[in-house]
Parts: sequence; structure tokens; C-alpha cells
Amino acid sequence: MKYSKLRSELCGVVQWLQGGDETGWLGQIDLLADVIFSLKEHMPLMIQDTVIPPDATATCLAMPRLLSMMSAMSGRDRVTALEFGEIALDFLPNCSPWREHSGGAGLPAKREAEELSYSGIYSSVQK
Repeated sequence: MKYSKLRSELCGVVQWLQGGDETGWLGQIDLLADVIFSLKEHMPLMIQDTVIPPDATATCLAMPRLLSMMSAMSGRDRVTALEFGEIALDFLPNCSPWREHSGGAGLPAKREAEELSYSGIYSSVQK
């Protein structure tokens, strides 16, 4: 699946969470699961050798938020799921990190210092 479609689907889930529809939980959870699976499937392609492009790092940092979003949605916790979804979208670049790195901007500046100190991020993403 194309990155732009995945990001668009994630935006759709976040928009659904901003609303009040209580009938679509299972469909939205399934959609988020597909997004997470597809991102995880492409992550090894983004990370090569010891040099990690900033866009790949951003995607790696978004993954734990997406997993927390999924957990919150499974418990029908709309507020928490929305919070994690918005944070994940802050990390995910608008353009595809799956193409060859071109020296893009990388992480959102407001979260960079805090998140780069987070230990264990890559081990949690690779599970």
C-alpha cells in the first residue's frame, strides 16, 4: 500500500475519533491495524546499515503511539486514542519516507529533543 494512502487512512481514523460516532469502532480499529501492519512491513526497507534517515526515525517514533492508539481504541477510550493519533501524525512526514532519503527535515522540532532520548524505541518497533 502506498505511504500517502496509509497516512490518509490514519488521518481518517483521527477524524472519526474527533466525532461522536459510536457504531464504527470495529471498522476503525481494523483500518488502524492495517495501517500499523503496512508501516511495520516497510520499516526494514527504510532502515539501512547504521545510518537512519530522519524520515525513517520519525516513522519509528510514531509506531509506539500508533500501538497505544490501537490499545486505547480497543478499550473504547476515544480521548486517549485521539491524543496518541494526533501525536503519531505529528511524527509521520507528509511525504513518503519509503523513497530514497533526500535530506528532509526529519522530526517535528517540538518533540525532537524529548523523543530522541527515549530508550528502547527500535526494539519495540521491531517486535
